[in-house]
Amino acid sequence: MFDVVAKEEAMTPNELLRRAGWEEGRQVAANAWVAGLRDGGFESWTGLASMLAEYCFLVVHDAEGLRSLWIDPARAIADADADWVAGYERSLGVRLAPVGGYSHMLLMFGRDCVFYGGFDREFGPLGLTLEEAVDGLLCRVPPVRLAMRLE
Repeated sequence: MFDVVAKEEAMTPNELLRRAGWEEGRQVAANAWVAGLRDGGFESWTGLASMLAEYCFLVVHDAEGLRSLWIDPARAIADADADWVAGYERSLGVRLAPVGGYSHMLLMFGRDCVFYGGFDREFGPLGLTLEEAVDGLLCRVPPVRLAMRLE
């Protein structure tokens, strides 16, 4: 499935993405997934469709193969609690769409083209690109912490 790499053999976020099947210019049909987000009660926009076309269906593992981040909006919608997402949106002032996950964290993409994470009351930005989110969640030790909290 994936090669196990010794801890001392750190991999860059770009290397992890490439190992997961991403390559520059990657395009998958995303129209059905954008429609699924709308059907699930979430807004869609051009930047969201572009991001999904590039990254949808990737499962990115850390260098050791112990942790993973995945992009699959249908699975994310099924896992998402719409009330939590609405709370994150109110606090951030940004529309969000559930697009993936990491452990028990929901991965969301904002209308501002920022990746966000949310787990119950904890939430916050993960990066301006999926590569930054991969760096924070799969490359850093310890992983990035969600800096915001719903009250």
